[in-house]
Amino acid sequence: MEQVKEQVLATVDIKLMKSFQGFKSLDDAPINFLKEIFEITDNAFLDRDIAEKDERWKQIIPYCVFKHGDKYLIYTRGSKSGEKRLVSKASIGIGGHINPIDSNNVDMDLDGYYRALNREIKEELNIDGEFEEELIGFINDDSTEVGKVHFGIVHMIHVENKNITSNEDNIQDIEWYSLGELGDEIESLESWSKFIVEYLIENV
Repeated sequence: MEQVKEQVLATVDIKLMKSFQGFKSLDDAPINFLKEIFEITDNAFLDRDIAEKDERWKQIIPYCVFKHGDKYLIYTRGSKSGEKRLVSKASIGIGGHINPIDSNNVDMDLDGYYRALNREIKEELNIDGEFEEELIGFINDDSTEVGKVHFGIVHMIHVENKNITSNEDNIQDIEWYSLGELGDEIESLESWSKFIVEYLIENV
């Protein structure tokens, strides 16, 4: 039986996204920036193997940072990570692609985006207790092969307690670090996590 290919949400109209490089906080972003992303008419679901190689498209990725008190969740990407170019990198971001299942068979909108965000959290982690989501900014990084075909929407997830375990083989060695400890380990982080840690060190 032929394996069904994963389809992921991407946009070819990337002028809005390419207007900056690195991390842009919500305070510095245009008003309704997130809403505008989902009003772009050239959003489409593509086969992932095509989207990963075609730099005309940016895949839209919810990227969640987990915080408890003054500690942040950090983990190592395992060998079964869907993004092979990031294997063995340390990361503070949990997230993934938006799939057709999130759209409820209608045009992808903000409701569908948040369905994707919550689905990814539940697929990746086992969380004991309640959590609250806060949109904090956006990431665009065309300096790496991964970054050229992805765009990150960054959320801070405030968790009730630290009883969080991995639900995926690609998430390994979960620990909780202070911001200072993350700063000490910044060179081991994937690029998106570096941008966020640098922003937090300067602004928290």
